[in-house]
Amino acid sequence: LIDGPSAYKSEIAHSRYYALPFVKDLLDDNYVIFLDDANRTGEKEVMQMWSNEFGKKFHIYAETLGVFYQGNHFECNPIKNITIN
Repeated sequence: LIDGPSAYKSEIAHSRYYALPFVKDLLDDNYVIFLDDANRTGEKEVMQMWSNEFGKKFHIYAETLGVFYQGNHFECNPIKNITIN
């Protein structure tokens, strides 16, 4: 789950990019990556850079959560089973 550092200013818009390259060699064959604030311009650009680099497409849930996965996985839609009364 990547939810920082704060990247709402243009000069630090890509600050979350380095999280995935930092851990990529530690990931198992099966994993899920969650990126919070996926609706912001910087995070959209980071998702595109990761997609280009790792060949994975992000799925966006609830407009703000970017998700991609590798290998076998459980249902990774974190919003799908929420019931609001």
